[in-house]
This record gives sequence, structure tokens and C-alpha cells, in this order.
Amino acid sequence: MFLFLTELLAGSAILNLPAWLVARRRQEATWWLPFLGAPAILAWVALLALGVGPQSLSNIVEVMALAVLSIVPCYAQVFYLNRRFPNVRRTSACLALLLIAAAILLRLFMPLLPE
Repeated sequence: MFLFLTELLAGSAILNLPAWLVARRRQEATWWLPFLGAPAILAWVALLALGVGPQSLSNIVEVMALAVLSIVPCYAQVFYLNRRFPNVRRTSACLALLLIAAAILLRLFMPLLPE
């Protein structure tokens, strides 16, 4: 499980690298922008360990959805939100909090999936 989660984090970070390089060139990048989904994935793991939501091996789909979902806000920040909101760190933090909220909602409302 640890290896799987590490691969998810690394995969989403690799897919976020082009956006980070563009933001870095514009000097609008935070160092943790490629890892924007990491807090959400860690929150999902914590909720899973606490027993929140249905406990099934098939619900691993939720964390994969979070990893894929974390790519969209990264590109949205670099190509749209940084122009609209000048405080890059605050924007990154807000996006990370939105992804954590998505993790909580997934754990609370995702039905039990059959294995």
C-alpha cells in the first residue's frame, strides 16, 4: 500500500512538472506545486485509518481519483489563477484545502464498492 501511494504521488507530481516549469519561468511557482495533491492523499489515508466511510479494497479508486484530480488545479493555477490572484502561495494553499475537502467528501459519500 505504501508503494502504491508513493507511485500515485510521484505520478501526479511528474504530470504536474510541465506546469511547474512554466510557473517557475514566470517566477510564480511554489516549491510544492507539483505535490499539490499530496495533502489530499494523506488526508484520505488518515480518514481510511480512522475508519471513516466504507472499508473495502475497491474503494482504492477514491485515492486514484484524487491523484488525477490534483492535476487539474495545478494547471488551472499556473495558466489562470496566478493571473487573477497575485498571491501564489495563498492560491496554492486554497487549492490544497479544496482537494482535502474533496478527499473528505469522497470518504463520506462514496458507496461501498464490491470487490
